[in-house]
Amino acid sequence: MKAFGRSLLAAGLAFWVWRSLEFIPYCFQDPRYVIALEWGFWQNAEWVHPLFVPLLEVYRFALGLFGFSGRMFVPVELLNLAVGGLTLAGLYLAAERKGAEPISAAAAVLLLGFSYGFWSGTLRADPYALAAAFSGLGLWLLMDPAWTEGRWKPLRAGLAAGVAIGFHTAAIALIPAAVAAGWRGQDKRKAVSGFAWFLAGACAVVLAGYMVFVVYRGITLDYFARVGPFQMLENVQQVPDSSIYTSRDPGKQVRDLLENLDHSGAVPMTCLAIAGLFLGLLSLGSASRAAGSGRVVGLGLANAVFYTLFFLINNTKNGFVYAGFLSLPFLLAGLSGPCAWAGRLLLAPAVLASAWVFAQRGLPIGPDADHISVEARFLQEALRPGDAVILPGCSQWPMFYDRRLNFLSMGGSSEAQACIAPVASPETLAPRVEAMLRSGHRVLFLSGGRLSGEEEGTRLASHIFWVGDPSPAQRNAVISGIKARLEGTFTLEPGPRSPQSWEYSLVRLKKGRHAKGWAPKSLAKVERPELAALLASAPPGAGLFTERKIEYLLGWLDESPDDVFLKFELLTLAVERGKELVRKAVTDRKSALAMLAALSEAAPADVELKVESARLLSELGRGAEARAMLAKALELRPESVETLNRMKEVSRGLHQPQSALAAMDVLAGKGASGAGLLIERAEVLLELGRKPEALKALAEAGRASPGVAELTRMEFLYRKVREPAKALAALDALAVLRPKEAGVQASRAEVLMHLGKRAEALESLVRAAGLKPGEPDLRRIAFLFRTLGEPVRALAALDALAKNRPKDGGLQVERGQALLEAGRKSEALSAFDLSRTMSLSPDELRRAARGYQVLDRCDLALKVWDGLVKAPTLAAKDLSDKAVCAYRQGDWKAAEADLLRAIDLAPTKLEAYASLGAVYAGRGLYDQALSIYDRGLAVKPGEADRGLTAQLAEGRLVVLAKLKEKGAKP
Repeated sequence: MKAFGRSLLAAGLAFWVWRSLEFIPYCFQDPRYVIALEWGFWQNAEWVHPLFVPLLEVYRFALGLFGFSGRMFVPVELLNLAVGGLTLAGLYLAAERKGAEPISAAAAVLLLGFSYGFWSGTLRADPYALAAAFSGLGLWLLMDPAWTEGRWKPLRAGLAAGVAIGFHTAAIALIPAAVAAGWRGQDKRKAVSGFAWFLAGACAVVLAGYMVFVVYRGITLDYFARVGPFQMLENVQQVPDSSIYTSRDPGKQVRDLLENLDHSGAVPMTCLAIAGLFLGLLSLGSASRAAGSGRVVGLGLANAVFYTLFFLINNTKNGFVYAGFLSLPFLLAGLSGPCAWAGRLLLAPAVLASAWVFAQRGLPIGPDADHISVEARFLQEALRPGDAVILPGCSQWPMFYDRRLNFLSMGGSSEAQACIAPVASPETLAPRVEAMLRSGHRVLFLSGGRLSGEEEGTRLASHIFWVGDPSPAQRNAVISGIKARLEGTFTLEPGPRSPQSWEYSLVRLKKGRHAKGWAPKSLAKVERPELAALLASAPPGAGLFTERKIEYLLGWLDESPDDVFLKFELLTLAVERGKELVRKAVTDRKSALAMLAALSEAAPADVELKVESARLLSELGRGAEARAMLAKALELRPESVETLNRMKEVSRGLHQPQSALAAMDVLAGKGASGAGLLIERAEVLLELGRKPEALKALAEAGRASPGVAELTRMEFLYRKVREPAKALAALDALAVLRPKEAGVQASRAEVLMHLGKRAEALESLVRAAGLKPGEPDLRRIAFLFRTLGEPVRALAALDALAKNRPKDGGLQVERGQALLEAGRKSEALSAFDLSRTMSLSPDELRRAARGYQVLDRCDLALKVWDGLVKAPTLAAKDLSDKAVCAYRQGDWKAAEADLLRAIDLAPTKLEAYASLGAVYAGRGLYDQALSIYDRGLAVKPGEADRGLTAQLAEGRLVVLAKLKEKGAKP
């Protein structure tokens, strides 16, 4: 009989697999775990199945090694089908080893396989198949009479139970089953030890599974602060009010559980169990029963009872409720084994007949019965790219996962705002539909169907196209409201009826009618790349839901690139993370203005949008429009200090000090004060040339407890208006607040120098050098030491800098100059030579060349000048300085040529005239010298050349004297 039973099982399993493949892809009602895998979404229900999605990630990676990169929905269903088939085969082999009559065991396994609960649970892209497999494995290991002996047997059972719990928390029902298994043991100490090892193995796997889940999902403590324990319990129910802690109605719990058990195929299984029990009673005294069948029966019943209790308490509607029937083959092993003849003659035919009925009935949900899949295929055929359907609420995610369809959702609840599909507000619905129709797209309206008199458990339109599950009366009211908004501008013609009898109307535009309402027309010229760039520039933190919504809307915009409503939805998703993004991120300024105009039109009372528009207009130099926009903002919120501050900022950005001052006056009248505002007022007054008022504002700022930033600005302004004593007072106050800041002491030294207080300046500078200044302050300190005639101290600062910047050529030039001032000429020459091995700016090269000149190394200076005069940045002074070196080297012709060229380059600069006159005079060419001096004296000198005018006049007198000595006429 064993061979026949196995053959029967093999044939039945082959038929089960073949029938199952007909249903794949099976069910789009609940692809939440595949969506969690592919889109990154996750929800609290995953706490019940922590190992499932991480395992799917490993599965996806493995498939990727073979080149697969498509959607995971069908691969997950195929994985579950394979696991389900192995589970059935394993249950049969386990029952056979426990003494079950082979034909009866094969019949029982096939009945379980074809029952709706097991079959549907296996094919769905859910964790049920894996949970059932490891639950069955744990149960089989517990049925070993010697399972409490040693450590490894109970540990293996615990590990299997832990994995089962990781795929479905309901598998904790195996823990009390383990207690029941050990209770019948001969040695209670072994039973306790075995249970401890079992529990240790289960807990270790569960804890590891949750650690994997927490790491995989990146869950932090903030999550638990946001989601309380009761909310988590509510969210993992899957079906509302299906747990005792939410329904609080024991009677309802019992009714719901019985209904769910019956739905899963409980009636024939219960009949089978009763028949098996009856047959077992007939063989009550048999030796084989006494050998261990009682243990198998007891553990099988315990498994069914504890699973039933779990679902009675928590989630009576759960699809895994069939897990209690996994012990059915073991029950047969314990009950029908002693009466093999009865099992063959009575049980097996009855069970096989039941299995055949199940197999012929098939599954109520499949590619041709799944309401979501059917409706999605229907709409895919009815709609072309760019067409849309108006729904009385949100469309469920499976509609988007299976196929990309365009929906306009109308909601009667706040949850409608969370749709991935665009939510059409009453004032935009008609213009939106009109725009779509005029662009050649079709618009359907879900106008009816079985939307009233619904019963729980039915699969109707409201289960696909609504979020929040309001009553049928509320849904009908929303549909009536949509019709009322459409019928003024459009006609609703009878349209297609879906295979599920859901009625759609074709929306047509009435001749000569235009929709009333708002449309973001300013976005007509805004292109998709600009919107995509704006969205990409937004800071992170929008969340995966918003990212998916953006992807959906961008896909629709590709189909309908002129749809201004889609552009507006994308724009609002961007500015939710910062209204300043439009101004900062959109490079096309006209597009940026158009975006802000659309946003302002949609929210005319939003002051921030008007301020952002004013800022952008001011950046474009359109001052009058910017000020007008700010005036509108102030009309909306005249008491807004923030808006006045923005007006002040924009006015200053536009270089409109009078407008900025007016805003400040209003701010002062509203009680806004403080050192910062007073200092800003002083800055504006200085721009207007009103120095006395500016000084008065600064004095008031000094009495308003200014902070570090304010004192720094005050010091700068006082120095700007040449009030060094007051600048010093600000610096003294800063020194109190920042006693260890070297920059403050350096600034004090600089101001004290201007006041002629050299000793105090030097004291402050020495203090600054001892405060471990940074690089910018060290450079300034070195410069000030040189200015005060302290080159040795300057060198100390420069040497400290050189240690950190050994390849800074400019720094070596500064060192060379300081060494020259200290009289250390050989070291200065080495510093200048070292600087030329590094990168130098033109100005640093000039300073090095002049250093060579001071050292009387005109040969080296000329090499530097020769390079400089060939550069595009050639200055007249470069030629003048080069000429001095050339003359010293005895090449007066080269000097003459350079100086004449310098005069041509800068005819108003007197240095070249003075040098060239001296060259001519030194060569005895007095007539040429006199001519050059006269040309130079004819030039109106600048402030820097006043001293050279006297030099030219003196040189002219000398030349005239020489000519007189020679008797020549001038």
